[in-house]
Amino acid sequence: MPRAFSQALWQLGYQNTIFDYTKFLAPRNTNLFARKMSQWLDKINSPRRLTAINDSFVELTCSFRPELVMVFKGLHVLPDTIRSIQKLGSLVINCHVDEFFNPTYTRPYTAESFQLYDMHFSMRPHLFDEYRRKGARVVCFYECGYDPTVFYRLENTNGQFIPRCQ
Repeated sequence: MPRAFSQALWQLGYQNTIFDYTKFLAPRNTNLFARKMSQWLDKINSPRRLTAINDSFVELTCSFRPELVMVFKGLHVLPDTIRSIQKLGSLVINCHVDEFFNPTYTRPYTAESFQLYDMHFSMRPHLFDEYRRKGARVVCFYECGYDPTVFYRLENTNGQFIPRCQ
C-alpha cells in the first residue's frame, strides 16, 4: 500500500519518499525452515533492530522535512519516534488497513503510540468509537482502492472481462 499511496501523491504533484523498514529485518523465504529461522532471528535481534529502524526513520524525516508523515500500521514505530517527528513540525498520521487493536497487529508500545498520532485513517467505521475511547484525536474513514498499474481487466476469448493481477 505505501507504494500505491506514494505513486498517487506523485501524480498529484506532492513530493514524497518511502521509508522501507523491511531492510532491517531478516530476509523472508518461502522455505519453511528458513522462514522460521528468520522469525526467530527477528525476535532475538528485535530491540537492536527496532532501535536501528527508528533512528533511521527519524534521520530520514530530519533530512526530508515533510509536512506530513503517513505511517502504515506502525508496528515498528516507537512512541519517541512519533514525538521526535512531531517536534520537527510534521503531522503524523496512522493508516491501518487491519484492525488496530487485534493482538496480531500490536506490540507492547502500540497503545502509547496510538494516542500520539495526529490522525488515524481506517476502513473500519464500526471501530471509530473504540478508537476515540482509546485516545484517538481524529479518526477518518477511507475506502480501499486499487492501483490500476497493477490490477486491470483483460478480455478473455469469450468476450467476457476477467480480473487479472500483474
